[in-house]
Amino acid sequence: MILMHSVLLIAYYLLVIEGNNIKKDRYVAKRNRHFSSSTDIFSIYDGYTRKTINNDKKTTQFVMTNFLKNTFLPINYPESVPREYTKYQIFNLIQDLCSYLRSLMATQSVLKGLGVGRNDITALQATVNWIYRDGAAMIGGLIFTSIASGNFGQNIKSYRLFADIINNIGITLDMIAPYFEKHFLVLVCIGNIARALCGVAAGAVSSSIFEHWGSQNNNIPDVCSKNNAQHTLISLLGLLVSVQFAKYINYSPQRLWSIYSILTLIHIYANVVCMKTLALRSLNISRYTLIIQNVIKNIDNIEDYLKSTTQLSLKYIAENEPILRLLLPNDPQTIKNLGKDKYKLKIWCDPIDLKNIFTADEIQAAIYRYKNTYNSKYLILLDRKKKNAYVCFDNKSDKSDEAKAVLEVALLVNQEYPDADGSHKLTNKIFPQLFAKLKQLGWDTSKILFIPSTNAKTYHLS
Repeated sequence: MILMHSVLLIAYYLLVIEGNNIKKDRYVAKRNRHFSSSTDIFSIYDGYTRKTINNDKKTTQFVMTNFLKNTFLPINYPESVPREYTKYQIFNLIQDLCSYLRSLMATQSVLKGLGVGRNDITALQATVNWIYRDGAAMIGGLIFTSIASGNFGQNIKSYRLFADIINNIGITLDMIAPYFEKHFLVLVCIGNIARALCGVAAGAVSSSIFEHWGSQNNNIPDVCSKNNAQHTLISLLGLLVSVQFAKYINYSPQRLWSIYSILTLIHIYANVVCMKTLALRSLNISRYTLIIQNVIKNIDNIEDYLKSTTQLSLKYIAENEPILRLLLPNDPQTIKNLGKDKYKLKIWCDPIDLKNIFTADEIQAAIYRYKNTYNSKYLILLDRKKKNAYVCFDNKSDKSDEAKAVLEVALLVNQEYPDADGSHKLTNKIFPQLFAKLKQLGWDTSKILFIPSTNAKTYHLS
Protein backbone atom coordinates (compact mmCIF):
# COMPACT_ATOMS: atom_id res chain seq x y z
CA MET A 1 0.00 0.00 0.00
CA ILE A 2 2.96 2.29 0.57
CA LEU A 3 3.95 1.67 -3.06
CA MET A 4 0.43 2.49 -4.24
CA HIS A 5 0.53 5.74 -2.28
CA SER A 6 3.90 6.65 -3.80
CA VAL A 7 2.68 5.98 -7.32
CA LEU A 8 -0.39 8.13 -6.76
CA LEU A 9 1.77 10.99 -5.53
CA ILE A 10 4.08 10.73 -8.55
CA ALA A 11 1.19 10.50 -10.97
CA TYR A 12 -0.58 13.43 -9.30
CA TYR A 13 2.57 15.56 -9.44
CA LEU A 14 3.31 14.79 -13.08
CA LEU A 15 -0.17 14.89 -14.50
CA VAL A 16 -1.95 17.48 -12.35
CA ILE A 17 0.43 19.90 -10.64
CA GLU A 18 2.82 20.09 -13.56
CA GLY A 19 -0.07 20.34 -16.00
CA ASN A 20 -1.51 23.33 -14.13
CA ASN A 21 1.87 25.05 -13.92
CA ILE A 22 3.10 24.37 -17.42
CA LYS A 23 1.83 27.65 -18.87
CA LYS A 24 3.52 29.55 -16.06
CA ASP A 25 6.75 27.62 -16.59
CA ARG A 26 6.78 28.44 -20.28
CA TYR A 27 6.20 32.12 -19.58
CA VAL A 28 8.90 32.33 -16.92
CA ALA A 29 11.36 30.40 -19.07
CA LYS A 30 10.72 32.69 -22.00
CA ARG A 31 10.78 35.96 -20.05
CA ASN A 32 13.30 35.40 -17.28
CA ARG A 33 15.50 32.46 -18.27
CA HIS A 34 17.46 31.25 -21.23
CA PHE A 35 20.48 29.06 -21.78
CA SER A 36 23.62 30.86 -22.80
CA SER A 37 24.87 28.18 -25.18
CA SER A 38 24.95 24.47 -25.84
CA THR A 39 28.14 24.22 -23.79
CA ASP A 40 26.78 26.14 -20.81
CA ILE A 41 23.39 24.50 -20.39
CA PHE A 42 23.21 24.93 -16.62
CA SER A 43 23.71 28.72 -16.57
CA ILE A 44 20.42 30.52 -15.91
CA TYR A 45 20.10 34.28 -16.42
CA ASP A 46 17.75 36.94 -15.17
CA GLY A 47 15.82 38.30 -18.15
CA TYR A 48 16.18 41.89 -17.04
CA THR A 49 19.63 42.27 -15.39
CA ARG A 50 21.33 39.71 -17.68
CA LYS A 51 23.17 38.40 -14.61
CA THR A 52 23.72 34.76 -13.85
CA ILE A 53 21.56 33.24 -11.13
CA ASN A 54 24.01 31.12 -9.14
CA ASN A 55 21.57 28.87 -7.35
CA ASP A 56 22.48 25.21 -7.71
CA LYS A 57 19.31 24.07 -6.00
CA LYS A 58 17.05 25.99 -8.38
CA THR A 59 19.14 24.91 -11.34
CA THR A 60 18.90 21.24 -10.42
CA GLN A 61 15.17 21.51 -9.79
CA PHE A 62 14.66 23.24 -13.14
CA VAL A 63 16.60 20.57 -15.02
CA MET A 64 14.93 17.64 -13.23
CA THR A 65 11.46 19.09 -13.71
CA ASN A 66 12.04 19.45 -17.43
CA PHE A 67 13.51 15.96 -17.60
CA LEU A 68 10.38 14.49 -15.99
CA LYS A 69 8.09 16.47 -18.29
CA ASN A 70 10.01 15.52 -21.43
CA THR A 71 10.10 11.85 -20.41
CA PHE A 72 6.59 11.21 -19.14
CA LEU A 73 4.27 13.94 -20.46
CA PRO A 74 3.23 14.70 -24.05
CA ILE A 75 4.77 17.82 -25.53
CA ASN A 76 2.74 20.93 -24.66
CA TYR A 77 0.75 18.99 -22.05
CA PRO A 78 -2.06 19.56 -21.12
CA GLU A 79 -3.13 21.57 -24.18
CA SER A 80 -1.96 18.88 -26.61
CA VAL A 81 -4.31 16.15 -25.31
CA PRO A 82 -8.06 15.91 -24.55
CA ARG A 83 -9.27 17.11 -21.16
CA GLU A 84 -9.90 13.65 -19.75
CA TYR A 85 -6.32 12.50 -20.40
CA THR A 86 -5.08 13.28 -16.86
CA LYS A 87 -7.78 11.38 -14.99
CA TYR A 88 -7.58 8.48 -17.44
CA GLN A 89 -3.82 8.09 -17.12
CA ILE A 90 -3.83 8.24 -13.32
CA PHE A 91 -6.29 5.35 -13.08
CA ASN A 92 -4.59 3.58 -15.97
CA LEU A 93 -1.29 3.60 -14.09
CA ILE A 94 -3.02 2.34 -10.94
CA GLN A 95 -4.49 -0.64 -12.78
CA ASP A 96 -1.14 -1.25 -14.47
CA LEU A 97 0.62 -1.46 -11.11
CA CYS A 98 -2.05 -3.86 -9.82
CA SER A 99 -1.55 -6.04 -12.89
CA TYR A 100 2.23 -6.08 -12.44
CA LEU A 101 2.07 -7.12 -8.78
CA ARG A 102 -0.56 -9.78 -9.40
CA SER A 103 1.41 -11.14 -12.37
CA LEU A 104 4.34 -11.53 -9.98
CA MET A 105 2.10 -13.52 -7.64
CA ALA A 106 0.77 -15.65 -10.51
CA THR A 107 4.26 -16.38 -11.86
CA GLN A 108 5.34 -17.54 -8.42
CA SER A 109 2.34 -19.89 -8.27
CA VAL A 110 2.98 -21.31 -11.75
CA LEU A 111 6.65 -21.95 -10.96
CA LYS A 112 5.60 -23.70 -7.79
CA GLY A 113 3.16 -25.84 -9.74
CA LEU A 114 5.79 -26.67 -12.35
CA GLY A 115 7.89 -28.20 -9.57
CA VAL A 116 10.51 -25.57 -8.82
CA GLY A 117 12.21 -26.69 -5.62
CA ARG A 118 10.93 -30.27 -5.83
CA ASN A 119 13.22 -33.27 -6.36
CA ASP A 120 10.60 -35.44 -8.10
CA ILE A 121 10.13 -33.03 -11.04
CA THR A 122 12.76 -32.88 -13.77
CA ALA A 123 13.63 -29.85 -15.85
CA LEU A 124 12.34 -31.68 -18.95
CA GLN A 125 8.89 -32.20 -17.39
CA ALA A 126 8.65 -28.52 -16.48
CA THR A 127 9.79 -27.50 -19.97
CA VAL A 128 7.19 -29.71 -21.66
CA ASN A 129 4.42 -28.24 -19.50
CA TRP A 130 5.63 -24.74 -20.37
CA ILE A 131 5.55 -25.60 -24.09
CA TYR A 132 1.97 -26.87 -23.82
CA ARG A 133 1.05 -23.68 -21.98
CA ASP A 134 2.54 -21.41 -24.64
CA GLY A 135 1.12 -23.47 -27.49
CA ALA A 136 -2.39 -23.26 -26.07
CA ALA A 137 -2.07 -19.46 -25.85
CA MET A 138 -0.96 -19.16 -29.48
CA ILE A 139 -3.83 -21.27 -30.78
CA GLY A 140 -6.35 -19.46 -28.59
CA GLY A 141 -5.12 -16.06 -29.76
CA LEU A 142 -5.44 -17.04 -33.43
CA ILE A 143 -8.98 -18.34 -32.99
CA PHE A 144 -10.06 -15.25 -31.06
CA THR A 145 -8.60 -12.96 -33.71
CA SER A 146 -10.56 -14.78 -36.40
CA ILE A 147 -13.82 -14.48 -34.47
CA ALA A 148 -13.66 -10.99 -32.97
CA SER A 149 -11.40 -8.87 -35.19
CA GLY A 150 -14.31 -7.36 -37.13
CA ASN A 151 -15.80 -5.79 -33.99
CA PHE A 152 -12.69 -4.28 -32.38
CA GLY A 153 -13.15 -0.90 -34.07
CA GLN A 154 -16.86 -0.78 -33.23
CA ASN A 155 -16.61 -1.41 -29.47
CA ILE A 156 -13.20 -0.06 -28.47
CA LYS A 157 -14.02 0.60 -24.83
CA SER A 158 -15.83 -2.71 -24.38
CA TYR A 159 -12.94 -4.75 -25.77
CA ARG A 160 -10.43 -2.82 -23.68
CA LEU A 161 -12.47 -3.67 -20.59
CA PHE A 162 -12.84 -7.24 -21.84
CA ALA A 163 -9.06 -7.49 -22.11
CA ASP A 164 -8.61 -6.58 -18.46
CA ILE A 165 -11.42 -8.86 -17.26
CA ILE A 166 -10.12 -11.87 -19.19
CA ASN A 167 -6.61 -11.09 -17.94
CA ASN A 168 -7.95 -11.21 -14.37
CA ILE A 169 -9.44 -14.62 -15.11
CA GLY A 170 -6.12 -15.84 -16.50
CA ILE A 171 -4.15 -14.61 -13.50
CA THR A 172 -6.66 -16.18 -11.10
CA LEU A 173 -6.41 -19.54 -12.86
CA ASP A 174 -2.63 -19.38 -12.54
CA MET A 175 -3.03 -18.62 -8.84
CA ILE A 176 -5.30 -21.57 -8.09
CA ALA A 177 -3.59 -24.10 -10.40
CA PRO A 178 -1.05 -25.39 -7.80
CA TYR A 179 -3.95 -26.35 -5.51
CA PHE A 180 -5.24 -28.79 -8.16
CA GLU A 181 -2.20 -30.86 -9.01
CA LYS A 182 -4.05 -33.34 -11.24
CA HIS A 183 -5.55 -30.53 -13.33
CA PHE A 184 -2.60 -28.16 -13.11
CA LEU A 185 -1.67 -28.31 -16.79
CA VAL A 186 -5.27 -27.74 -17.95
CA LEU A 187 -5.72 -24.75 -15.66
CA VAL A 188 -2.47 -23.02 -16.64
CA CYS A 189 -3.20 -23.63 -20.34
CA ILE A 190 -6.64 -22.05 -20.01
CA GLY A 191 -5.11 -19.24 -17.97
CA ASN A 192 -2.53 -18.55 -20.65
CA ILE A 193 -5.22 -18.63 -23.34
CA ALA A 194 -7.04 -15.96 -21.35
CA ARG A 195 -3.84 -13.87 -21.27
CA ALA A 196 -3.52 -14.32 -25.04
CA LEU A 197 -7.06 -13.03 -25.56
CA CYS A 198 -6.14 -10.05 -23.40
CA GLY A 199 -3.10 -9.35 -25.55
CA VAL A 200 -5.07 -9.55 -28.80
CA ALA A 201 -7.95 -7.35 -27.61
CA ALA A 202 -5.78 -4.77 -25.83
CA GLY A 203 -3.35 -4.54 -28.72
CA ALA A 204 -6.16 -4.13 -31.24
CA VAL A 205 -7.84 -1.21 -29.47
CA SER A 206 -4.71 0.55 -28.18
CA SER A 207 -4.03 2.16 -31.55
CA SER A 208 -7.53 3.69 -31.56
CA ILE A 209 -7.07 5.02 -28.04
CA PHE A 210 -3.70 6.56 -28.95
CA GLU A 211 -5.33 8.09 -32.01
CA HIS A 212 -7.97 9.62 -29.76
CA TRP A 213 -5.30 11.21 -27.55
CA GLY A 214 -3.14 12.51 -30.37
CA SER A 215 -5.18 13.00 -33.54
CA GLN A 216 -6.33 16.56 -32.84
CA ASN A 217 -2.76 17.84 -32.49
CA ASN A 218 -1.07 15.30 -34.75
CA ASN A 219 1.11 14.02 -31.90
CA ILE A 220 0.16 10.33 -31.84
CA PRO A 221 3.79 9.07 -31.82
CA ASP A 222 4.65 11.39 -28.93
CA VAL A 223 1.60 10.32 -26.90
CA CYS A 224 2.38 6.66 -27.60
CA SER A 225 6.01 6.98 -26.52
CA LYS A 226 5.10 8.87 -23.32
CA ASN A 227 2.49 6.24 -22.50
CA ASN A 228 5.15 3.54 -22.83
CA ALA A 229 7.47 5.59 -20.62
CA GLN A 230 4.80 5.87 -17.93
CA HIS A 231 4.21 2.12 -17.98
CA THR A 232 7.95 1.51 -17.85
CA LEU A 233 8.14 3.68 -14.73
CA ILE A 234 5.40 1.63 -13.10
CA SER A 235 7.22 -1.60 -14.00
CA LEU A 236 10.45 -0.24 -12.51
CA LEU A 237 8.68 0.70 -9.29
CA GLY A 238 7.15 -2.77 -9.15
CA LEU A 239 10.54 -4.32 -9.82
CA LEU A 240 12.17 -2.36 -7.01
CA VAL A 241 9.78 -3.74 -4.41
CA SER A 242 9.22 -7.16 -5.97
CA VAL A 243 11.55 -9.09 -3.64
CA GLN A 244 10.16 -7.59 -0.45
CA PHE A 245 6.62 -7.87 -1.82
CA ALA A 246 7.09 -11.56 -2.62
CA LYS A 247 8.39 -12.23 0.89
CA TYR A 248 5.55 -10.26 2.47
CA ILE A 249 2.70 -12.01 0.65
CA ASN A 250 4.11 -15.49 1.33
CA TYR A 251 3.85 -15.05 5.08
CA SER A 252 0.56 -16.98 5.00
CA PRO A 253 -2.10 -18.10 2.48
CA GLN A 254 -4.58 -15.76 4.13
CA ARG A 255 -2.34 -12.76 3.54
CA LEU A 256 -1.61 -13.91 -0.03
CA TRP A 257 -5.26 -14.15 -1.05
CA SER A 258 -6.31 -11.05 0.87
CA ILE A 259 -3.78 -8.89 -0.96
CA TYR A 260 -4.60 -10.56 -4.27
CA SER A 261 -8.33 -9.87 -3.78
CA ILE A 262 -7.72 -6.23 -2.85
CA LEU A 263 -5.47 -5.65 -5.86
CA THR A 264 -8.02 -7.30 -8.16
CA LEU A 265 -10.87 -5.11 -6.90
CA ILE A 266 -8.74 -1.98 -7.31
CA HIS A 267 -7.76 -3.14 -10.80
CA ILE A 268 -11.38 -3.65 -11.88
CA TYR A 269 -12.52 -0.34 -10.40
CA ALA A 270 -9.67 1.59 -12.03
CA ASN A 271 -10.45 0.08 -15.43
CA VAL A 272 -14.15 0.91 -15.22
CA VAL A 273 -13.26 4.50 -14.30
CA CYS A 274 -10.85 4.63 -17.27
CA MET A 275 -13.51 3.48 -19.71
CA LYS A 276 -16.15 5.82 -18.28
CA THR A 277 -13.64 8.68 -18.57
CA LEU A 278 -12.52 7.93 -22.13
CA ALA A 279 -14.68 10.24 -24.27
CA LEU A 280 -14.22 8.89 -27.79
CA ARG A 281 -15.32 11.28 -30.53
CA SER A 282 -16.45 8.71 -33.10
CA LEU A 283 -20.08 7.62 -33.45
CA ASN A 284 -20.49 3.89 -33.04
CA ILE A 285 -23.86 2.18 -32.71
CA SER A 286 -24.01 2.26 -28.90
CA ARG A 287 -23.08 5.95 -28.60
CA TYR A 288 -25.34 6.99 -31.47
CA THR A 289 -28.24 4.98 -30.04
CA LEU A 290 -27.83 6.76 -26.70
CA ILE A 291 -27.84 10.11 -28.53
CA ILE A 292 -31.00 9.12 -30.46
CA GLN A 293 -32.76 8.03 -27.27
CA ASN A 294 -32.07 11.43 -25.70
CA VAL A 295 -33.40 13.15 -28.82
CA ILE A 296 -36.59 11.05 -28.77
CA LYS A 297 -37.24 11.91 -25.12
CA ASN A 298 -37.14 15.62 -26.00
CA ILE A 299 -38.77 15.49 -29.41
CA ASP A 300 -41.61 17.84 -28.44
CA ASN A 301 -39.19 20.75 -27.88
CA ILE A 302 -36.33 19.48 -30.02
CA GLU A 303 -35.05 22.85 -31.25
CA ASP A 304 -34.69 24.28 -27.73
CA TYR A 305 -33.18 20.98 -26.59
CA LEU A 306 -30.48 21.01 -29.27
CA LYS A 307 -29.57 24.59 -28.40
CA SER A 308 -29.09 24.07 -24.67
CA THR A 309 -28.55 20.38 -23.93
CA THR A 310 -25.47 18.86 -22.34
CA GLN A 311 -26.80 15.31 -22.76
CA LEU A 312 -25.12 15.09 -26.16
CA SER A 313 -21.67 16.11 -24.89
CA LEU A 314 -18.67 13.81 -25.13
CA LYS A 315 -18.40 13.62 -21.34
CA TYR A 316 -22.07 12.75 -20.76
CA ILE A 317 -22.18 10.04 -23.42
CA ALA A 318 -18.86 8.57 -22.20
CA GLU A 319 -20.17 8.28 -18.65
CA ASN A 320 -23.48 6.70 -19.72
CA GLU A 321 -22.37 4.43 -22.54
CA PRO A 322 -23.39 0.82 -21.71
CA ILE A 323 -19.90 -0.69 -21.77
CA LEU A 324 -20.59 -3.79 -19.69
CA ARG A 325 -23.69 -4.73 -21.70
CA LEU A 326 -21.68 -4.67 -24.89
CA LEU A 327 -19.48 -7.45 -23.51
CA LEU A 328 -22.41 -9.82 -23.98
CA PRO A 329 -22.84 -11.53 -27.38
CA ASN A 330 -24.63 -9.13 -29.71
CA ASP A 331 -25.55 -8.86 -33.36
CA PRO A 332 -23.76 -5.87 -34.95
CA GLN A 333 -26.71 -5.47 -37.31
CA THR A 334 -29.27 -5.06 -34.51
CA ILE A 335 -30.18 -1.97 -32.46
CA LYS A 336 -32.54 -2.62 -29.56
CA ASN A 337 -35.03 -0.55 -27.57
CA LEU A 338 -35.85 2.20 -30.05
CA GLY A 339 -38.86 4.40 -29.34
CA LYS A 340 -41.57 4.14 -26.71
CA ASP A 341 -42.56 0.60 -27.74
CA LYS A 342 -38.97 -0.69 -27.65
CA TYR A 343 -38.70 -1.66 -31.28
CA LYS A 344 -35.76 -3.76 -32.45
CA LEU A 345 -34.05 -2.40 -35.54
CA LYS A 346 -32.11 -4.56 -37.96
CA ILE A 347 -29.93 -2.75 -40.48
CA TRP A 348 -28.16 -3.92 -43.67
CA CYS A 349 -30.96 -6.40 -44.22
CA ASP A 350 -30.85 -8.92 -47.01
CA PRO A 351 -33.84 -8.27 -49.33
CA ILE A 352 -34.28 -12.03 -49.73
CA ASP A 353 -34.91 -12.36 -46.00
CA LEU A 354 -37.48 -9.55 -46.12
CA LYS A 355 -39.53 -11.50 -48.66
CA ASN A 356 -40.12 -14.06 -45.94
CA ILE A 357 -41.53 -11.35 -43.65
CA PHE A 358 -43.34 -8.93 -45.97
CA THR A 359 -45.34 -9.45 -49.14
CA ALA A 360 -43.95 -8.49 -52.54
CA ASP A 361 -46.49 -5.64 -52.75
CA GLU A 362 -45.37 -4.23 -49.38
CA ILE A 363 -41.73 -4.28 -50.43
CA GLN A 364 -42.43 -2.68 -53.81
CA ALA A 365 -44.55 0.04 -52.15
CA ALA A 366 -41.70 0.81 -49.74
CA ILE A 367 -39.17 0.93 -52.58
CA TYR A 368 -41.37 3.33 -54.57
CA ARG A 369 -42.00 5.56 -51.53
CA TYR A 370 -38.38 5.88 -50.40
CA LYS A 371 -36.78 6.04 -53.84
CA ASN A 372 -39.25 8.07 -55.92
CA THR A 373 -41.13 10.11 -53.31
CA TYR A 374 -38.41 10.67 -50.69
CA ASN A 375 -35.35 10.27 -52.94
CA SER A 376 -33.65 8.30 -50.14
CA LYS A 377 -30.86 5.75 -50.43
CA TYR A 378 -32.55 3.38 -47.99
CA LEU A 379 -35.96 1.92 -47.31
CA ILE A 380 -37.69 1.16 -44.01
CA LEU A 381 -40.22 -1.59 -43.30
CA LEU A 382 -42.08 -2.10 -40.00
CA ASP A 383 -43.41 -5.33 -38.55
CA ARG A 384 -45.78 -3.78 -36.02
CA LYS A 385 -46.96 -7.07 -34.52
CA LYS A 386 -43.48 -8.25 -33.56
CA LYS A 387 -42.20 -4.68 -33.11
CA ASN A 388 -39.33 -5.12 -35.52
CA ALA A 389 -37.98 -2.55 -37.97
CA TYR A 390 -35.85 -3.34 -41.02
CA VAL A 391 -33.63 -1.11 -43.15
CA CYS A 392 -32.16 -1.92 -46.54
CA PHE A 393 -29.49 0.37 -48.01
CA ASP A 394 -28.94 1.23 -51.64
CA ASN A 395 -25.51 0.31 -53.00
CA LYS A 396 -24.79 4.05 -53.40
CA SER A 397 -25.52 4.87 -49.75
CA ASP A 398 -22.86 6.20 -47.39
CA LYS A 399 -22.33 6.48 -43.63
CA SER A 400 -24.44 9.62 -43.42
CA ASP A 401 -27.37 7.71 -44.93
CA GLU A 402 -26.92 4.99 -42.32
CA ALA A 403 -27.06 7.51 -39.46
CA LYS A 404 -30.05 9.27 -41.01
CA ALA A 405 -31.92 5.99 -41.45
CA VAL A 406 -31.49 5.07 -37.78
CA LEU A 407 -32.84 8.47 -36.72
CA GLU A 408 -35.79 8.13 -39.07
CA VAL A 409 -36.69 4.68 -37.73
CA ALA A 410 -36.52 6.00 -34.16
CA LEU A 411 -38.84 8.90 -35.04
CA LEU A 412 -41.19 6.57 -36.93
CA VAL A 413 -41.63 3.99 -34.16
CA ASN A 414 -41.92 6.71 -31.51
CA GLN A 415 -45.31 7.74 -32.89
CA GLU A 416 -48.49 6.13 -31.60
CA TYR A 417 -49.64 5.71 -35.20
CA PRO A 418 -46.50 5.48 -37.35
CA ASP A 419 -46.58 7.95 -40.22
CA ALA A 420 -43.83 7.48 -42.82
CA ASP A 421 -44.37 10.87 -44.48
CA GLY A 422 -44.33 12.81 -41.23
CA SER A 423 -41.30 10.95 -39.88
CA HIS A 424 -39.35 11.53 -43.09
CA LYS A 425 -40.07 15.27 -43.08
CA LEU A 426 -39.12 15.53 -39.41
CA THR A 427 -35.90 13.59 -40.06
CA ASN A 428 -34.90 15.96 -42.87
CA LYS A 429 -35.44 18.85 -40.45
CA ILE A 430 -33.72 17.42 -37.37
CA PHE A 431 -30.80 15.50 -38.86
CA PRO A 432 -28.75 18.53 -40.06
CA GLN A 433 -29.39 20.34 -36.78
CA LEU A 434 -28.41 17.31 -34.72
CA PHE A 435 -25.13 16.73 -36.55
CA ALA A 436 -24.29 20.44 -36.44
CA LYS A 437 -24.77 20.32 -32.66
CA LEU A 438 -22.66 17.16 -32.34
CA LYS A 439 -19.85 18.76 -34.35
CA GLN A 440 -20.06 21.86 -32.15
CA LEU A 441 -19.70 19.66 -29.06
CA GLY A 442 -16.51 18.07 -30.37
CA TRP A 443 -17.80 14.91 -32.07
CA ASP A 444 -16.03 13.76 -35.21
CA THR A 445 -19.14 13.38 -37.38
CA SER A 446 -17.02 12.04 -40.24
CA LYS A 447 -16.33 8.88 -38.20
CA ILE A 448 -19.55 6.88 -38.15
CA LEU A 449 -18.51 3.37 -37.16
CA PHE A 450 -21.56 1.37 -38.14
CA ILE A 451 -19.65 -1.76 -39.11
CA PRO A 452 -21.85 -4.29 -40.94
CA SER A 453 -21.50 -8.00 -40.35
CA THR A 454 -20.05 -10.19 -43.07
CA ASN A 455 -23.49 -11.21 -44.38
CA ALA A 456 -24.86 -7.66 -44.57
CA LYS A 457 -25.83 -6.55 -48.06
CA THR A 458 -26.83 -3.49 -50.04
CA TYR A 459 -28.77 -3.55 -53.28
CA HIS A 460 -30.07 -1.31 -56.04
CA LEU A 461 -33.47 0.11 -55.17
CA SER A 462 -35.50 -0.45 -58.33
